[in-house]
Amino acid sequence: MLTSHKKLDMKIARNNLFNLLCILIFLVGCKKSDEPKPQLSITSFTPTSGAEGASVTITGQSFSTTAANNVVKFNGTTAAVMNATTTEITTNVPAGATSGKITVTVNGVTATSATDFTFLTTPVVTLFAPQYYLSGSTLPDVVISGSNFSTTTTDNIVKFNGATATVSAATATQLTATLPADATSGKVTVTVNGVTGTSDTDFLIISNMAISNISGNNFTVTYDIKNIGAIPMEMHTMYIQSYVSTDGTTKSAASGGFGDYGPSELNLGPNETRQKVQSVSGTDIATNQYVIFDLLSSSPSPECNLKNNEASKKIQ
Repeated sequence: MLTSHKKLDMKIARNNLFNLLCILIFLVGCKKSDEPKPQLSITSFTPTSGAEGASVTITGQSFSTTAANNVVKFNGTTAAVMNATTTEITTNVPAGATSGKITVTVNGVTATSATDFTFLTTPVVTLFAPQYYLSGSTLPDVVISGSNFSTTTTDNIVKFNGATATVSAATATQLTATLPADATSGKVTVTVNGVTGTSDTDFLIISNMAISNISGNNFTVTYDIKNIGAIPMEMHTMYIQSYVSTDGTTKSAASGGFGDYGPSELNLGPNETRQKVQSVSGTDIATNQYVIFDLLSSSPSPECNLKNNEASKKIQ
């Protein structure tokens, strides 16, 4: 039989073992709860360059899952945070940003990117000259003024309403580009490094007037004048000159101009048509089969181009 002394020793040993197990469990629990969180850091960001408003994704660790608790800056300029997880932040490049490091601050702790974000400036188109092109004439060189252009000609992509032009000269504030043959009326754009600036006003392709629907006899004709261009036509500066012709193409003796255009004549808007009735008189009309009409300008004007402003009518 065990003596009372031995029983006491065994009881003490069991108690000690129990206490040791409790201590071990406590230590393990404390180690797990006291384990440090990952340090706030930025591991990468994409894209590595962009203009104002471009979306940027920042990857790292220990970000706040509450978007507003992450203070993101591009070289010191604060950006708005759209979305956030512990490892990823979505933000936009802020206005006024410059090239430099990206930082993320959470609860007063700041992480800084290892590399710089490259801020791309947006080209600005302030004006261009000439402001229009007369269809059928020589394609002009258009001088585009603004800012943030590339000084390397091939780095500037110039388009006239989507039609690509050839750039022949470039500075940071001025480009010279030849109007492409397939250009139509619309905005002028300049793209540098994938960032595009757009003009406020349209470059106009002016197709001038067209004469059609001619009818009548030897002495009176009715015809339509249509503005097929992009700007209003000042009709009080226009007049009709008529010629007799044997074949409808060769102009013979002038048969007199129509003189009813004057200060009271209203402008003709784009795509607007106006019908006119005129008397034809002059030399040898009775001996010719055709009369030719030219719409002319009484003053220097871009609206007048005989490519469109001429028509003929068989009168016999």
